[in-house]
Amino acid sequence: MNPWIKKNKCAEVCTADKSGLRIRYPKNMDMWLRLFYRDFAEWLRRNYDFSVRVNVYLKDREYIRASDGENVSALFFGPFDLSEIPFIRIAVGDFGSWLEKDSSDSPLFNALCTYAASLAHELTHYYQWRRDMRLSEVQEERQAEYYSRKIVYAYLNDRGYDLYDYISGQFQE
Repeated sequence: MNPWIKKNKCAEVCTADKSGLRIRYPKNMDMWLRLFYRDFAEWLRRNYDFSVRVNVYLKDREYIRASDGENVSALFFGPFDLSEIPFIRIAVGDFGSWLEKDSSDSPLFNALCTYAASLAHELTHYYQWRRDMRLSEVQEERQAEYYSRKIVYAYLNDRGYDLYDYISGQFQE
């Protein structure tokens, strides 16, 4: 079952103060990454339902510490109390080193797609939480990995990119 909810397909009532996809950027974030996230978020808002607000915090560090103490690149928190707002944290502090390490013809594009997939992965967890899907941890992660690719592919197709020319091997199915 696809956890993503298309715009106008949701039965929930949208309230202005507790709806939407909100992104908070660090002050010294790379300009290209900021512009890309802004464009990707606008596309997501046009195409998918966010009647339950989700805040996305982009952090200027290499890792985020999860509640179990593990260092992760991104995480989703879906509260048990539905009056609380869910949130996503994504580490973007290693963006510059990503560009330096990538020896392909399009390191900027590859890095941007990687960060877009990270957001789409965590948003899949958001939609799993919203639909109260009962999945094992392994099933949740497999579904999130699968849909993160699908969402990034859809975004790139809408923007007119030829996937076979631009996407590196890590994004191919």
